[in-house]
Amino acid sequence: MKTTVFQLVNPTFEKELEVFGPQETVFRIPTLPAYSIIDYSLDGDYSPYESGNYRAVFSLEGDSIRIQGVQNKLFRSGKDRFVIHYAGIRDYSLLFPHINESSCRVRLGQYAEEADMSFESGAWLSFMMMAGAVIEGLLDNCTPASADSFNKMIIKARQLEILSEEDETLCHKVKEARNLIHASKHPKEYVTRALAMDTYVFYDALIKRHWDH
Repeated sequence: MKTTVFQLVNPTFEKELEVFGPQETVFRIPTLPAYSIIDYSLDGDYSPYESGNYRAVFSLEGDSIRIQGVQNKLFRSGKDRFVIHYAGIRDYSLLFPHINESSCRVRLGQYAEEADMSFESGAWLSFMMMAGAVIEGLLDNCTPASADSFNKMIIKARQLEILSEEDETLCHKVKEARNLIHASKHPKEYVTRALAMDTYVFYDALIKRHWDH
């Protein structure tokens, strides 16, 4: 069984009552249908109630978390998280719901599945190649068509503030690591466990990003 965490952002409010206001807070997690979920829970300061001193009643419906109670922003810290325990990914293409072209979603899903298998087996170079392919695909989808190389995509994504300065630096390391596949690069340092771990954290967060906002 595996565990992963989603930050809950951009809530909407439903079941508006004239006197009491919104009665339901809804968070969407677009990639949630990709997971074979065993169990789940809310974590952090998430009470939407006026009193702010007891746990919320909530339900999971598709890609949405629906929290019952009177919404009051004074009792929200912005640290809401949704934790799932899952058996695995049921359909890797569902990790990319914002990609319009179905064949591209499928191909990115294939890259992501192979990236996961490589990471689990400690095949760091293979992981960097597949994770890099996913990262490149995600950046290609949100940067202008003129960004026709991974390097240009990284630079453009930083200019558009899609990537932070730290993210940009890591993406360049991923790009260089992928080039180690060429035997002529043998003088270069091989992919380290630390770099693979750092890349996985960034890669995972990039997949979970709410690209539709």
